[in-house]
Amino acid sequence: MKIRRIIAAALLISTASATAVFADYSDVPAGSYYYGNVTRNTEAISGAVSVTPEQYKFSVGGQEFILLDFAKKNGKTYFFVMTESLYGTHKYSTATAEPYGWFNPEDTNNVAYWLNNDFFDSGNGGKTLPDAMKPYITEWEWKTEALRDDAGSGHVPEGYKSPSVPPVANCKIALVSSWEWKKYIGRIGYPGATWIFRTARTVDIKTNTKTIICHTGGLGYNATVDATGTPRGIRPVFFIDSDFFANCKIESAGGEVAKAIDEFCNPELYTETEKATIFGLPDANITSVTGNAVIGQELEVNYIYSGAFDEQNTKIQWLRSNESGTAYTEIAGADKKKYTVTNADSDRFLKVTVTPGCSSKMVPVGAMTESNPLGPVIGIAAVNQYISEIKNADADTVLSVLESYNTVFDIDTDLSFLGDAAVAANVRTIFANADFSTIEEVRTEYARAVALARLNANSDVAQTGNYIVSDLALNLSRFNNLQDEDKNKVYKAVANKNYSVFTAFQKDFYEAVCLSEINKADRNNIKEILLANKEILGADFSGISEYQLGLVGTDILSKSYADFAEIKAQLAIAIPKAKSNTEVPDSPMISEIEEKTVKDSSHGAGFVPYIQQNTVVYEAQNGNFTDMDQAEWARIGVEALTQKGIVAGYGDGTFCPNALLTREEFVKIVVSAFYPDKQGFKESSGFTDVKADGWYSMYINIAVNNKIISGISEKEFGIGKPITREDMAVIICRIIGISDEQTDNSFADNEQISDYARDAVGYLSSKKIINGFENGNFEPKTPATRAMAAKIVYDILVQEGKI
Repeated sequence: MKIRRIIAAALLISTASATAVFADYSDVPAGSYYYGNVTRNTEAISGAVSVTPEQYKFSVGGQEFILLDFAKKNGKTYFFVMTESLYGTHKYSTATAEPYGWFNPEDTNNVAYWLNNDFFDSGNGGKTLPDAMKPYITEWEWKTEALRDDAGSGHVPEGYKSPSVPPVANCKIALVSSWEWKKYIGRIGYPGATWIFRTARTVDIKTNTKTIICHTGGLGYNATVDATGTPRGIRPVFFIDSDFFANCKIESAGGEVAKAIDEFCNPELYTETEKATIFGLPDANITSVTGNAVIGQELEVNYIYSGAFDEQNTKIQWLRSNESGTAYTEIAGADKKKYTVTNADSDRFLKVTVTPGCSSKMVPVGAMTESNPLGPVIGIAAVNQYISEIKNADADTVLSVLESYNTVFDIDTDLSFLGDAAVAANVRTIFANADFSTIEEVRTEYARAVALARLNANSDVAQTGNYIVSDLALNLSRFNNLQDEDKNKVYKAVANKNYSVFTAFQKDFYEAVCLSEINKADRNNIKEILLANKEILGADFSGISEYQLGLVGTDILSKSYADFAEIKAQLAIAIPKAKSNTEVPDSPMISEIEEKTVKDSSHGAGFVPYIQQNTVVYEAQNGNFTDMDQAEWARIGVEALTQKGIVAGYGDGTFCPNALLTREEFVKIVVSAFYPDKQGFKESSGFTDVKADGWYSMYINIAVNNKIISGISEKEFGIGKPITREDMAVIICRIIGISDEQTDNSFADNEQISDYARDAVGYLSSKKIINGFENGNFEPKTPATRAMAAKIVYDILVQEGKI
């Protein structure tokens, strides 16, 4: 595909991060070229070029200029410009100051005066600034260079010394300093000593306190004459207001200039041809189309710009051929980089076109490029036929059959990397035994076959772990929560088993994970573990209440288990026993509890992933819970709030004070405590995860309407997520308000408290409503427990005289 000429690569001039062009002299090391020790004619300078690169040039009124840099001043952009061609000569009187001609815009005999008056107004020898440019040249403070004080060196004459602070010359046109010349040597060029590059230098005359602004130093590159008496050429520099590019038309621009001034230009000044000539055309070269032309597969066009343009306004269109493949029409709506092949594409050819655009207002739309034909598209019937043939093949032929259809499946079947014929044979056996019905399943099962064969041949437990974690496409969400010692038990459970099918390995793996979880479970998480593993356990929890599930959990926790079969045997006893217990008849059924399924559910066929249930509280007799010895400091608050019906325990007589509290559970507590009449109720909070029939919806709606809580995002409340200690403090303070009293911010980890929560935490700390831990930390991001919530709400009610 033909690539058109385009503006040169990435811009070195970026207005996005504009800063002043000229630094002060504090960052210049002593002895550097600031102090006059550059020998311009002999010193090799890194980055120097022999001529000015075209990308930095632009022309106006038949004259060429170099764009060196830009600066921001009073919120506006100014471009630092140098003349490209020699702009005349000027000879000075050598009677008194040769070779140290004064640079003083107030002195009519000085080069500075000549530059800013005679040259500016009328030019020199026919060389003049374009009239259109003159109104936009801006006065600037031009910093001078310091001279060294080593008399006799040729830098400072007898009777002169450098001032401590170099003065400035305020004028529109100047000459680049030694430092600036060296800084921009990659743009200015290095054609030899044919023009002036030194701006003003400063010296003090010892016999006179007056500061003299001196132009240059040294024969060969000064503003007087060279050794032969020939006047030297002058290339001035100046700052030009960005408004110039909005009001005046330039005649040419190098790539860097075009990008730098693009935002300031006025497109109406130029024809499309002029814009294309000056600013270039973008071109998007299609490099490839990834993916296969198969029904249901995703294709993606890959392309690059031949210049530094973004994709704004770029147009992409996918095309479908007729039956004969001789003509193409656009596919409606197929205008993105990716396209999923549909049934309508079956047996047809596809193409994609890219018409580049960019965010530049000065760059016209580029030329369209087109991919080669893709296809003919393989339809669903053909894919199903190929899959059927692969499934019916035996271990000896399965890979050769797969290879014959690799246009569809795109699988590397070369097993030589295994380095073991027996392992390769095992891959073929496992894959021949696999079950699959889609292209992606074929790819997944092949990868699993390779990993499983390697695992079968391996006796090292650690290496077994690597295969499991990286190659076998398992759901590791629960496995990853295990301690290392328990993970090693899982590895050992599946090592050296010589599996012939993946499902057998999968079953052993998840059973081993479940065994480790249950052996480490406690009463705070046993119900969640049982629900998460109910398919693996083969447990029927239908017709069972949450209270009864708690009884099952208590029964399971009464023992430890050497193997998974022992757990199933215990469940077979515990579930019927729990179902026969109707001590709390109004306890909701498990099937009625709102469930939230985790996104990753790839445990295998029939597996139900982790179910997060909304904790439902139950009434308990007088708040006399059997487990409050676990949080004795909160006992009074828990018992008092139980008597008022604000909190409650579980039907088995426990309160579970150290169990974590979800956001919706905490909202229920505070609404029950501070809005007992349900004032502020409205139908919907507007959060997508707050379901209208959820037990929590009324409480959240009240809290949102009273502006005491917000969501974790604009659309999501955060159902099921734990409430943090700092968020709990914020909600409480939104209810009671914060007075002007002094706050206590003495926690050791005060800086870790979120900005939005710091005042609330400090206020409640000063009121002795909350406190920290023994190490002096508040731990703002730590989830709050049921006991913490009960204690803080109780203390507020006491202080307000409501309890």
